[in-house]
Amino acid sequence: EFERPNIKNFEGDNIYGKLSNVKQINELCKNLNVTTYMFLLSCFYILLYKYTMQNDIIIGTPVVGRNNPKLADVIGMFVNTLVLKQNIQSTNKFSDFLTMVKNTCINSFNHQTYPFDELVKDLNVVRDPSRNAMFDVMFIYESGGRPEFKVKDLDVEYLIPENKTAKFDFSLEV
Repeated sequence: EFERPNIKNFEGDNIYGKLSNVKQINELCKNLNVTTYMFLLSCFYILLYKYTMQNDIIIGTPVVGRNNPKLADVIGMFVNTLVLKQNIQSTNKFSDFLTMVKNTCINSFNHQTYPFDELVKDLNVVRDPSRNAMFDVMFIYESGGRPEFKVKDLDVEYLIPENKTAKFDFSLEV
């Protein structure tokens, strides 16, 4: 709805919600022979398609960068970003689209060690200071959920700090 500023700013906000049907989603994914990640990513692609009416949707997604056994005992955060592009046609059945997303994910995850910065450089992506190099939307899936804290004789509550910044135009974290 809004004109993109010449230089990217990081003003943003968060909206929090809770999925109440996680068990049903997991059961459906098992029946469809896909991961929960693939199913929710497919739903997110469709949502973005409905919002934008664009057939080609590109989403960034973080991946754990600890495939090398030599890194197993190294302290630190090893994360890379994958760029996932999907073509959506309104005539596609959801099951067919889900299969396409599954194949894209499998192929992309097979190459997850290729550094994002190298990809941008190797593709000679023309940089635009108003946006991210290859995608404007991020999908983050954490299968572990929120950690539980139990401390004897203390009431402990999981808090999410308020954050009014956004690195991307739209991020969905599940």
